[in-house]
Amino acid sequence: MPIVDEKSILSDIKTGVLAPIYFIFGNDSFLKQAYSKKIVNAVVSEDDLFNYQKFTNPSDLQEVYDAVMQLPMMQDKKCVVLNDYDFLKADKTDFSKLVTLCEDVSDDTVLVMWFDWVEIDTKSDRVKKLIKAIEKNSGRVVKLDHPTNADLIKTLINGAKKRGCHIEPRVAQYLIENCSNDVNILQNELEKLCAYVKDGAITEETIDLICVKSVEASVYDIAKNIITGRVSVALKILDDLLYMRTDPIVILSIISSAYIDLCRASAARVAGVSPATAASDFSYGNRDFLMTKAFASVRNFDSKKIMLSLNELVGADKNVKSLGSADRTVLEQVLVRLAYIAVKGESID
Repeated sequence: MPIVDEKSILSDIKTGVLAPIYFIFGNDSFLKQAYSKKIVNAVVSEDDLFNYQKFTNPSDLQEVYDAVMQLPMMQDKKCVVLNDYDFLKADKTDFSKLVTLCEDVSDDTVLVMWFDWVEIDTKSDRVKKLIKAIEKNSGRVVKLDHPTNADLIKTLINGAKKRGCHIEPRVAQYLIENCSNDVNILQNELEKLCAYVKDGAITEETIDLICVKSVEASVYDIAKNIITGRVSVALKILDDLLYMRTDPIVILSIISSAYIDLCRASAARVAGVSPATAASDFSYGNRDFLMTKAFASVRNFDSKKIMLSLNELVGADKNVKSLGSADRTVLEQVLVRLAYIAVKGESID
């Protein structure tokens, strides 16, 4: 049985035919928790002391095994949740017990195994063996990753509509770019926006007024202003970030990422590759808008400027990480030097 996504869970819930085991992993914490909860609620109430049990990284798998093997009381099914059990580090005895458990789950029980902090590598021998046992028992292996950019926009539009508001696709994209591509964060920001505009339309101006811009978006604004020669604006943003105690190494790292985007966009343009193809080739996922922006910026930013800028960033990185360096001074100096390169096309001697 192949690895599936949330559509399979929704289908199972809709038909009322649940698999005996759900093995849920992926990089989206919000979706993993949400869909695990949906499965539980489709089986039993969470306040049912007899038919619902949850274990978080238990030290004794025998308790989990006993819970799974017990028959439901006054219900057709019971549900057991096993969250973040690090079977990759478990001893051989416990791992074997987990494999046996997956093979023995009966139709009377739904076992939900989901992993938030434990990283699941499907190429690992243990993961392969566990998945084989789950599939042998007609279980489902579900991978829940961050949705695509198009999916996020659709979710925001539908979410606003349900709350009696309206948001255009381009405005939804603006919200993603400035806040996060994390579903949980976006849902929280959408709640605030809809409460503010009531039954009106959400605009970019509303987002600027109400929402908290992510550190990454703020640092990318620094890079954008540097590239266009607006060094005073860039320095003001830097000052705000440092006032909020943002790690200077993080700031420098994100600025460097913006210039790497430019480097990739420049190479892609020379090769005649589209922004979408370049974003796919470099695995940008639902952050493909960064490549689109880089393509727009690189039109007035030749390869010489890019290389000179990258050299400045390497030097600044060494200075920030060295003992005794004044981080603010290093960052301010590199921004000025980057702006000079952007305007003059050469380094400051």
